[in-house]
Amino acid sequence: MAFCEYPRDFMLFDVTPVENLFITEHMPAAPGDYVRVYLYGLMLCRYPDEDMSAANLAKALNMKEEEILEAFRYWERAGLVMRLNDRPPRYRYISPRRAATAADEDDDPYRYRDYFNALQRVFGADRLIEPNEQSKALDWLETLKLPEEVAVYMAEKVVKRMRENRRSLRYAFRELDATAMVFANEGIRTVEEADAWLERDSEASETAKAVLRQIGARRAPTADELKMAKGWTEEWKLGREEILEACSAMTNATNPSFSYLNGILRRKAKGDGIEHYAEIRQILAALGGGGMPTEAQSAVYSKLLRKGFDHEAIEYAAGQCSQKGKHTFEALERRLDAWQKEGIMTRQAAEEYARRREPGEKLCLRIFDALGLTGSPTAKDVMQADEWMKAFPEDVILYAAERSKGAQRAWVYLSRILHAWADKGISTLDAAKSEAAEAASPAGRNRGEMKQGTRKVNPAQEYGQREYDDDSMRDIALDISKLPGEDE
Repeated sequence: MAFCEYPRDFMLFDVTPVENLFITEHMPAAPGDYVRVYLYGLMLCRYPDEDMSAANLAKALNMKEEEILEAFRYWERAGLVMRLNDRPPRYRYISPRRAATAADEDDDPYRYRDYFNALQRVFGADRLIEPNEQSKALDWLETLKLPEEVAVYMAEKVVKRMRENRRSLRYAFRELDATAMVFANEGIRTVEEADAWLERDSEASETAKAVLRQIGARRAPTADELKMAKGWTEEWKLGREEILEACSAMTNATNPSFSYLNGILRRKAKGDGIEHYAEIRQILAALGGGGMPTEAQSAVYSKLLRKGFDHEAIEYAAGQCSQKGKHTFEALERRLDAWQKEGIMTRQAAEEYARRREPGEKLCLRIFDALGLTGSPTAKDVMQADEWMKAFPEDVILYAAERSKGAQRAWVYLSRILHAWADKGISTLDAAKSEAAEAASPAGRNRGEMKQGTRKVNPAQEYGQREYDDDSMRDIALDISKLPGEDE
């Protein structure tokens, strides 16, 4: 409690001095309500009220809170108040005399000429920017501190969207001003940040309009509806298809509305009691299939956890399934079962397995090219290539592949050649070529005929036979990670 104070009603009988400079230089051009706000605020500076706020000031003057804040922004542009804080808003009054003497004498009156010209180009010659709209546009720079390039980009995007939606540009600055306030509050200071925000805002707008069409309402979405739509797409991470699918739950509703739909989507987004709901949504996103989690998916996810997989490994496997064009939980479960058989239980183990397999995979692709085969190598093809690399250099294997091209079962033929070379101790390209030349010579062919009686045979058939059943040639296609579980 202060040592000395006036009685509570003293201010009612006291006076608030107003400088003549304000009356002569500022008051004549200012809107009447803005003058009311300035004078009431001036009185509060003389007699502070700790409970006073923009909302309470609006009640005292019978105005809207936004109108109060707009008035203070006007006086901030005039240099008569200084903003101290945004949340909650607080201002400090500046003497008109001090504001006048503090003006920069070197200030260029045309410094915003290019800025206003750029804005006018956005609107075109058929929609001239009014003086009060120029004042708002200047407010974006001087009060909200938006960079010029961000303000112009914002105008380009918003005006373009309004034109695409066949909306009148008459009230464009109302929407632009609201967007500029959001940019200021969220700290958006670059064109890239502005573009990302506007893209999200556009998605929410399109979603809201799609919902209105779904429920048979032929009108533009309200501000509250846009806010709800933004919550669905950004906060709850729901796709438009999921949202429209939920509209079917309003079929029998007497008055289908955004509020009704919001309740339905909230229950879905929070899980409806499904265990591991949030985690399964991440898995569905990684699979690329979308949709809402189900009890069956929850059961599969729980089973995978019990087997010893962690969430990161499951999500990684889901991403691999998606890259292979498989977007179901069934495909995911099959892949992870194959991983378990190989002892792969973590993402780190899966990535390490892929690194170990990479040399064999690359060799398989080169062998396929040499053999003239189409399609993708199978998991067993890669395993076979790994074994060959233990016995032969890559050039020897590829030479054998070239000699096998055109055979009816080229891969099996290649395997027989390499098996025979291994039996003969052939491990270099020169030795392989010498052996092949000898086998193709008349003497070599005669030896082959003696071994086979009088019937001539292909020299390759002199090699020892290796069992290689058809089952090993099943199409177990590998994706880019080349992990087990591709035989789906």
